[in-house]
Amino acid sequence: MIKTIRIILVGVTTIVASIILPSMLKHATDKPLTYKFAVYSELAHTIFYYDYQKNNVDITDKQGNIYTMAEADSLMPIYNYRQLVQMNKMPDSIEGIPVTQREVLNAVHRITIDNDYIDWPDDKIGMLYESMPKRVGLVMPNDYFRFTPTGIEFENAETHEIDEAKSRTYTNALHKNGVSFPIRSMSGDVNARKRYDEGYFITDAKGELFHMKMVNGKPFIRNTKVTDTLEVARFTMSLPLNHNYYGYIISADSSLWILNAGDGAYSLSRLDIPPISLGKESVRVLGSMFYWTIYVTNNEGRHIYVVDSKDLKLVDEDFLPSPEVWSEKWLSKLFFAYTELHHYDSYFDYPRIKFGGWLALIFNVIIAGIYIAARYRRLSRNENIASAIFLVITGVSGLAGLLLVPNERHQQLINK
Repeated sequence: MIKTIRIILVGVTTIVASIILPSMLKHATDKPLTYKFAVYSELAHTIFYYDYQKNNVDITDKQGNIYTMAEADSLMPIYNYRQLVQMNKMPDSIEGIPVTQREVLNAVHRITIDNDYIDWPDDKIGMLYESMPKRVGLVMPNDYFRFTPTGIEFENAETHEIDEAKSRTYTNALHKNGVSFPIRSMSGDVNARKRYDEGYFITDAKGELFHMKMVNGKPFIRNTKVTDTLEVARFTMSLPLNHNYYGYIISADSSLWILNAGDGAYSLSRLDIPPISLGKESVRVLGSMFYWTIYVTNNEGRHIYVVDSKDLKLVDEDFLPSPEVWSEKWLSKLFFAYTELHHYDSYFDYPRIKFGGWLALIFNVIIAGIYIAARYRRLSRNENIASAIFLVITGVSGLAGLLLVPNERHQQLINK
């Protein structure tokens, strides 16, 4: 019985050590994973890279040519328009198209598409602003809403009482316009400083994408009908100042699409880039009047795609390999098997068994040899064999388990 308890204690201690020790090593050796900032030049028609050092910035293009800051400013007027305006050097036209500061600002947009996690728990709590306020500017609503399995509930932010009338009005409107419950996901721009509001886009139980907002105090619910063209895997809302589109869609076949804003209609435009691996790649978009730069990052590195803002056709691309991650390098050398709680493909923390390289197995053999050599005479033949096999598999974590739950204590209990 005591022997069984010791085996259990050693096992539990080893599992805990296999979580704590790699985590400590990772925190001790980790460095920020940074890439050179890439942006497309409207005049040079190539990708430029900004490598930010401690006291200076190295600027090169895709071909390896080196530039000064002043040269880069003049070749990328959209990205550096603030500096050029201040110096009174902003060109009146680019590629033969007249440009103004207002047009440049309205076309610039930056967005990160929520694609890091497959099993992200959808946050179904939001606020509906009035989309057509009588005065300029949005007014913070005094309630918030959540979806229930059969409808929607509005709750007063101060008293926390359910607004039965408003909840019933919106629930009826959702059902009337064909929304099937429960709601799978929703996406909205929660920025309180946004210039205008378009409410939320919700994916219902059938996978159809609906637009929901409040207009003149009444519910506006409309089916976008995009599922006639594609199956929506993820929608991320974005509200550019020029009102050109509502957001980005990642389809079930991993294509990236734009949901365009029109006069009472919804249309789709596909970005001419390779498929995106759902849950394994993060996506960022830097858009401007002329070109959009799209950054797709995974474990191997960062893919950079440049598309024309008019037809979204690919005009240039490049790839930056992932910088060496010191923590992963050390983990693969020191741990043949360890436990990881957090992983990039999930929002939830739960134990996952990870395996390092064969070099770690050699390290484990050395640990096992040292342990057996030090305790050879204190252990029986079977105990030596079992300990050796255990340490070859578990390494440092198993050694922690054996040292923290020593065999001598086990023998003392048996003798008593």
